[in-house]
Amino acid sequence: MAVARNQTGADGQANAATRLSASAPAATISQALTLASAQYTLSMRMRRLTGTGPVFLSLDNGASWTDVAAQLSATAWARPWISQTLANPVAAIRLGASGDQVCVDYVQLEAGPFPTSDIETPGTSPVTRAGDLTTLTLANLKDSLGNPLFPGGEGTLYAHGGVNAVGAATQWPMLASLYSDASHYAGIFLSDPGAGDPLMANVVDTSSQASFTLRVSVAPGQQVKSALSFKTNAFLGCADGGDVATDSLGTVPGMSVLGFGVVANTYRLNGHLRHVALWNRAMSASDLQAVTA
Repeated sequence: MAVARNQTGADGQANAATRLSASAPAATISQALTLASAQYTLSMRMRRLTGTGPVFLSLDNGASWTDVAAQLSATAWARPWISQTLANPVAAIRLGASGDQVCVDYVQLEAGPFPTSDIETPGTSPVTRAGDLTTLTLANLKDSLGNPLFPGGEGTLYAHGGVNAVGAATQWPMLASLYSDASHYAGIFLSDPGAGDPLMANVVDTSSQASFTLRVSVAPGQQVKSALSFKTNAFLGCADGGDVATDSLGTVPGMSVLGFGVVANTYRLNGHLRHVALWNRAMSASDLQAVTA
């Protein structure tokens, strides 16, 4: 395998990405690491330069290979990744056909079952950072005249996503939430894993105002569509177009932040979000079934 750091990177920086060229069939490049047994994920930005042959990734020094060629393009960056539980991983890339070339950037190995956002750190030194966290201040949502798009009091929160692994019962991984703090929020989350990983919706205004099960069980890796509709004394929830759960007594808390996979910097989601949406009206039961179907 011929290696040259001479390609424009995924961030547009000159000579930041590396060209890998296969001088023979099954050309391979690898990096061994000394690490305790855990689940690790190898990810990278990759695009084709020449050829159409298979492109493999491995974490166990080639004992098993995953072909990611179908994900690759010559015109856009893809992000192939694999995950495996083992000690002392050996990360490897193999080009199956002689003469093929690919370009790689942001190659990273991290503990966990899925890749997080790119870490802009060159070299092989370990990096520690806080988990990804995304929030949106609701006051910043305004129309062209400067009027708030979400005045509060009622609304509908939608989340399409799932967890990669359920942690301890106290973690309660949150898909999406609206909150002012940890005692005032509306959210969609997975509850106690000991109870079979049910998908729940909860509204808290100092004390619990509404709480119901949207789906009895959600397995790690399973994607679900869920929605929570709320206004005073009228709370509705639904998942995957199923039966609508209701709670007809309670108040709506003050809300100032939309949290993606988090509420008040806690109950972080260990998983993926495909889509989050917010409406400034409380949807009906039939509307909830339609948007989550």
